Amino acid sequence: MRPYIIRTAVDYKVLLMLLFYRAVSDKWEKLVEQYKREGYDEESAKIVANEDYIRLYDETENKSYSWHEIIREYNIREIANALVKISEMNSDPNHPPVLKGLDRLVDRVGLRELAESEKIFILEEIIKRFNNYDFSEVDYDLLGEAYQWILHYFAPAHAKEGEVYTPTCVIKLLIRLLNIDKGKVLDPACGSGAMLVEAHRHAKGNVELYGQDYNEVMATIARMFLALSGIKVYEIYDGDSLANPQFEKADYVVVNPPWNQDRDVKTLEERKNIYEFGIPPKTTMDWAWVQLMLHFAKKKVGIVLD
Repeated sequence: MRPYIIRTAVDYKVLLMLLFYRAVSDKWEKLVEQYKREGYDEESAKIVANEDYIRLYDETENKSYSWHEIIREYNIREIANALVKISEMNSDPNHPPVLKGLDRLVDRVGLRELAESEKIFILEEIIKRFNNYDFSEVDYDLLGEAYQWILHYFAPAHAKEGEVYTPTCVIKLLIRLLNIDKGKVLDPACGSGAMLVEAHRHAKGNVELYGQDYNEVMATIARMFLALSGIKVYEIYDGDSLANPQFEKADYVVVNPPWNQDRDVKTLEERKNIYEFGIPPKTTMDWAWVQLMLHFAKKKVGIVLD
């Protein structure tokens, strides 16, 4: 199946969800088998795997929602329902909301409706391709690179709307320049979450990760990316970082903000403690982003601007 056929027929976010679902299912099932070898019974192994990784087992229903349990005759509607259920299980108040928004993303891309469309044959073919692989032994970094490749290859670039896909080489250079080793790392315009993932790799996991994005879809994509990269604890907020930052100060702040973004400056004037060096013109928020980073950074700042 040629990439241009997928590009024109299927929303790239569907590909991201399918890759995410298959890969985390394989990783989760590998954990279950490991715990069974250690002496746990079937149900206990699934419960422990839930605690150690993403929650794919519903204890009240005694039902697993992993890929192999759900895929029956390539039923797209069942996959959509499973993803919604997984979102709910991983948004439990007693656990970090690591997959917040996944249920809304399923609805946003119309995954259930695609099951009744003429595109169903392409989706079934994609699922068949995923069924040819076992991701349980695939390194988290490699899975992350596959996720990023889909984003860069298939996704549109709308800089004014905040959908900015920073080249991987730029991200790696920025993180290396900052030499992040430990502490809190914040990306207030996190997009896909790639900068946070790279910071986690560079620091060998010795960091706390925080992000926020104005685009709810991108915030959800970032949560999936961090989870797919094997990162267990993080906090990604939805909303406008310039007008309503929901995070606290961090040791390092990194960002590739939407360039020359239009904005109603009235919302910034209410936060003069952040924008103490002047409110920028409404046609470009670049200077506001710089001030936001300076305000919230304790140690170092890294920013990409045109």
